[in-house]
Amino acid sequence: MKIPVKVRYRLWLECENEYVFGNGVAALLLGVEELGSLKKAAESLDMPYRGAWGRIHKAEKALGIALLDRPSDRQKGVTLTEDGRRLLEFFQRVDGQCGDHLARCLEEENPEYFEIDGIGH
Repeated sequence: MKIPVKVRYRLWLECENEYVFGNGVAALLLGVEELGSLKKAAESLDMPYRGAWGRIHKAEKALGIALLDRPSDRQKGVTLTEDGRRLLEFFQRVDGQCGDHLARCLEEENPEYFEIDGIGH
């Protein structure tokens, strides 16, 4: 009898053993890209605006790059910097590859034991 399982995993980036970038920051950046506002991105994730800024600031400080372009002329909204966009794309690509690889490994190693019913976070 095969056991139906869902595989869960988490991917994150660290600098000097400190978490700096993972699904939460990636979701914020994706929200900014789609909604044009960190406030709206935070709201869509049920995250306090202050907490969202804190996560972004911590990641920027640790990585030494700006993730968001903050307008200086009283414009509303923010956009991703080129570095922010590249990091988000890199993270999404690696995250997807990890999930695909994990699914293949589980299916190849235990085809008679597990029935993979999904891979995700």
